[in-house]
This record gives sequence, C-alpha cells and structure tokens, in this order.
Amino acid sequence: MDIDDITVPYARYPEEKTKKLWALAKVATGNPTLGLAVADYMHPASIQMIGTAIVSSATLLEGLQRLSRIFHVVRDAIDPVIHIGDDSITIKFVSTPAAKILLAEEPTDVFFASCVARMSSGIIPKGCIKKFYYERTQPEDKLLAKYNEFFGARVDFGCAENAIEFDKSLAMQPSVLANHELASTSEQLALDYLQKVDQANIVLQTRNLIMNSMSDGEPNQKSIADALNLSPSQLQRRLQANNTTFTLLVQDSRRELAKRYLNDPCLGLVEISNLLGFSDQSNFTKAFKRWEGLTPLQYRRK
Repeated sequence: MDIDDITVPYARYPEEKTKKLWALAKVATGNPTLGLAVADYMHPASIQMIGTAIVSSATLLEGLQRLSRIFHVVRDAIDPVIHIGDDSITIKFVSTPAAKILLAEEPTDVFFASCVARMSSGIIPKGCIKKFYYERTQPEDKLLAKYNEFFGARVDFGCAENAIEFDKSLAMQPSVLANHELASTSEQLALDYLQKVDQANIVLQTRNLIMNSMSDGEPNQKSIADALNLSPSQLQRRLQANNTTFTLLVQDSRRELAKRYLNDPCLGLVEISNLLGFSDQSNFTKAFKRWEGLTPLQYRRK
C-alpha cells in the first residue's frame, strides 16, 4: 500500500490489502480487539462529509437513510439496507459471498463501537441502540468477554449479516443538531465524489462486478457493461485504456478468489468450484493446476 495514495484524489486502497494491514496492526499492538479501541479516536468529523450529513439530519432515521446512499464513499463492497419494522429500525450491511472473503472484520468493530460512543455523547439518542448483530462466529471465551463488557447484552454473533437494530420511536425523534441545508449539501458532495470515483476506477468497478457475479457462472461482459451504464465496446475501450481487458480481469479475479477460498478451511472444493462459476470440480482442478502448478488440495495442504 502506497502511503502517498492518501493524498491522491479518488484513490482507493483494495479491500484485500486493507485486511492484511488490520492483521499486521493487531499483531503489532497485541490487541485482538483493536477495532473497538480505534473507535476512541473516531469522530463524525473524521469521515468529513459523511459524518456531517448524518449528524445534521433531522432524525437518526434520516441520517441512516443518507448513510445508505453514500456509504460507498468508505466501502464499496458493502451495501447498507434499511428495514423499518413496527418497533425497530434495522440497518444491515450486505455483501456478496465473494466480497465477504476479501473484507476485514475490524472496520465493523470500529463502526459499531463508534455508534456506542455517539450514543454516550448524545448524538444518537440514549437507549436507541437495541442490539448489534455480527456475522462472524462467536469468538473464544476470552475475547467474547471483552465484547460483552463493551456492548453489554446487546450483541449477537453468527448472524446472517452485520447489522444494528435501533428503537424506532427514538430513531424518529427530532435531532437538536438538525441542519437541513448542511445535511443536504454534505450528502450532495458525497454523491458528487462517488460519481467521480466511479469514472476514475473503471477497472476496480469491473473487477468487483465480476467477482460478485462469479457464482452465477461465467461473467458476461454485456451484463457487466449494462451495470456500468456502458456498451460492451465502451467498456472494452476504457479497460484497454487502463492496460487490461475484460477477459484478463475475469481470469485474474477467478485465480485470486480461488486462492483465498482455499485458505478458508470451512469451504469444500465443490463449494469453491460453484462460487467460482465452474461447471464441476474437475474443471476447477484443471484450471487451478494450470495457474499454480498444483492441484487445489496440494495448494491447501501447502
């Protein structure tokens, strides 16, 4: 990861490299719950226009709705989805099976812990958060005790998606920090930024769409181009301008995902074959041996 990219407009760090950075940071600090600690240094101003758009909203619900529209400023592999029930409002952070392999868990800790801090400071109404839902499996007893101490009884593990459940009546209370003009302006700035990022990162967007569609079979260039509001020929020209092609991106994405899936002992070879869009396990084995000079089993054992 090039530190100078921090100053480059519209530059993005790949999720897989960010995941490695978090792993190294936990080793360096000796803190397995580093994400919870990082939240102490977070403030709405830390995420600039996003934080301002949320905090300046008329209600917490309106702030969550704004967050769902501009969340890709911080993470473009996750889509927030809001469900409004009779007594509660839940925001779920949805990602595809392919993306889940690449995503670090620690940013979820940071976000959840930041919500606790915002509730303590009064930005989120006191008592508004009913429960935190973690997708990851329940940690060992020692770590579980730290999460229970931090969140109290409001945390569950092994859930379908990462999510936060809020009390509906409190989430719809008027905010004392509401400023419609500031919230709208900040949201528009975020949307304008996203549009420019989309234009600047055609390779990254195409690669993400390929990965997300991999489990449905061979990625289709027309479908990917349609999702980007481009014709297939326009997409190909823009990729060629960035020294790659659609075919190369499919090959590289499949090869990278294969190695990542094989590093997950919970995934069997048949399941990996399906996730990568192969018609059967034998085709996956032949392709992987061509790429790496090893069969999937040999690679996994190594």
